[in-house]
Amino acid sequence: MTMKQKDKKHFESAQGQDLFALGLLPHGETFLDIGSGGPLICNNTYILEKNQWKGICVDNISDEGLGVEHPNMERSYKEVRESQFFNLDACSEEFINLIKEHYPSKIIDYISLDIDDSGIECLTNLIANGFNFKCMTFEHDLYNRKAMNYINKYASKDLLLERGYYPLFENVCLYGNGVNPWEDWWINLNYLSSFKFLNNRNCSWEHCLRCLVDFWTKNNEKNEKFIEIVSKIK
Repeated sequence: MTMKQKDKKHFESAQGQDLFALGLLPHGETFLDIGSGGPLICNNTYILEKNQWKGICVDNISDEGLGVEHPNMERSYKEVRESQFFNLDACSEEFINLIKEHYPSKIIDYISLDIDDSGIECLTNLIANGFNFKCMTFEHDLYNRKAMNYINKYASKDLLLERGYYPLFENVCLYGNGVNPWEDWWINLNYLSSFKFLNNRNCSWEHCLRCLVDFWTKNNEKNEKFIEIVSKIK
């Protein structure tokens, strides 16, 4: 990561996914964090919660996978988060029933979908059950070059393009110059069409965030919190 350690306190996600959502929706209200991991470090929604967004966090973690840092994930979330954590399979009917309860409008401002090989199955279930989002970060780990990575990448792209979603930043990379593409960052043109011209491929996550800073600056719009945080990324 190109960020100095002292700047880590300004956001918690590993590669700026939380800032992507904040950069698009300075007054966003809801998130759904699928594959959330721990409550703080490398979490894609903590900074959103600190900016008054509401949502739930979901992951499917076995007792063996909890580790020393979070021996009880539900308790760890209760200690430091307002958002509730649910330990369950995001491809299950139980998950669909859960989100129907928490998002009755079926419109979610931001979805973080990071569950490795199961990403396309979860996404398909979300769409089939009538859920929509304004923006989403979808992890496909294409840099691993395994069959399931290509399936997640291109099946998700076909599915979302058919429904009018737009890949604002495609093959977002862990590093610059197209090295290690691992996610696609999507927008819903019904809500965020003004950002469409920013479209970019095979760029680092830092570059994507700076594109959003340029948008707000050139349009004399106010998104001070987002601009302030991105300015601290080295």
